[in-house]
Amino acid sequence: MDTLKQKLKTDKKNFKAMLKQAGHGDLYAGLEGAMFGRFVTSDILARSDAAVHVAHAFTVHGLDTEVDYFTVVDDLNLDDETGAAHAGDMELGAGLYYGYVAVDIPLLISNLTGCDAKDWAKQDSADARQVLAGLIEAIATVSPGAKLGATAPYAYSDFLLLEAGAKQPRCLANAYLKALPAKGDVMQSAVDAMGCYLADVDAMYGATAGHRAAATRKQWPENAAPRLPLDQAVKQILDAVFGA
Repeated sequence: MDTLKQKLKTDKKNFKAMLKQAGHGDLYAGLEGAMFGRFVTSDILARSDAAVHVAHAFTVHGLDTEVDYFTVVDDLNLDDETGAAHAGDMELGAGLYYGYVAVDIPLLISNLTGCDAKDWAKQDSADARQVLAGLIEAIATVSPGAKLGATAPYAYSDFLLLEAGAKQPRCLANAYLKALPAKGDVMQSAVDAMGCYLADVDAMYGATAGHRAAATRKQWPENAAPRLPLDQAVKQILDAVFGA
């Protein structure tokens, strides 16, 4: 057994050296692999579990769609040729979405450095801080990229709640089990619904997060989480996790 453990340890060092040679530096799993996991069938030592868990986004209200049509016409038909033409349609929808992302910090640092997850706090956190800051900014500002030319889907998030703590992660999706009416200030209604649900969950379980910060342009109860500009909210949460 000791021989097998030694072999696995040696193989792990060799694999890390290969990654460095390939240009990954000290990132044991590579950046994408460290964040979203990597599955390799031929080498179990090359696998890594996902440290970033991303839930499917959904609208907080009933979704309505509109049907749009498009045509394709052959303008280069010659002589007696009739050319080609096509008419099609697509459904377009817009909505106010709730999304949830959880990050396993010990696992992320383990994937980035190759250390055991239990030793994450002893590692240099500079890379992890940079990765998480970039991830949060991307979540807040980057939209899905399909149909860019026809929809220009460049919307920024209007509300972002950041949390950190040692407890089991929990999303707030149940705040929208009852779809909000799609009238009036739907964004404010969504923020209010989240605030009420968060208070109810904390009343039932106790504080479900050690630290919170909210970045929003809407009204939000300060006793639920400090309302800060995004960069300050990110810094406050990362300082809570890694230290100032």
